[in-house]
Formats: sequence, structure tokens, C-alpha cells
Amino acid sequence: MDVTVFRPRKGNIWHYRSVVIGERVQGSTRLTKRGEAEEFAGRVYSDAVIRASRGEPVPTLAELFNRQLAMHAQTASADHLRSVSVVRLLHLYWRAPKARPLCAC
Repeated sequence: MDVTVFRPRKGNIWHYRSVVIGERVQGSTRLTKRGEAEEFAGRVYSDAVIRASRGEPVPTLAELFNRQLAMHAQTASADHLRSVSVVRLLHLYWRAPKARPLCAC
């Protein structure tokens, strides 16, 4: 989540600012407690991301790799599937240590 919560110089109200697909999303939380303001800003950011993706949740990198492998599994060569599997492992290693090669190539 890339939301900045800040308080203007002469105010007690927290504001938020973020960028979703190149468009700035900003506004007032109308809250005086930082923790509540951060939660509110997080919800606003999540809603903006969902709206920007036409109501569909944004897929994770693992889901995108799985989709790509599923689409090309029938037509791609074993070498291609192996290379995609290796790239998947390298990119998801720190985020998902349970990631394993999807093909027994």
C-alpha cells in the first residue's frame, strides 16, 4: 500500500495522498487520530485500486505466472515452461518460499 498520511501545518485533521495507475487520489480523512486516519486511507486506497481495475481484484504476481503457464502449457515447449518456472521461482522466492516449479521438465 502506497498511501501517505500527513497533517497540514496548521491543522489537526489528517489527510491522505496516493497514486493509483497514474492518477492522484487525495483528500481529508476528517479524523484527528493518526491510527484511525491510516486505516481510513488504506480503505480509500483499496477502493481506488478496485475501481481502477474495473471492479476486479488486482492479481498477485504468483497468479499471473500461474495464468501464463496455464495458457501456454499445451503449446509451449518444455524449455519455455522450464524458463518461466525458473523466473517465477526467482521473482517469488522472498515473497512465497513455498513456490515450486510447476513442471517436471
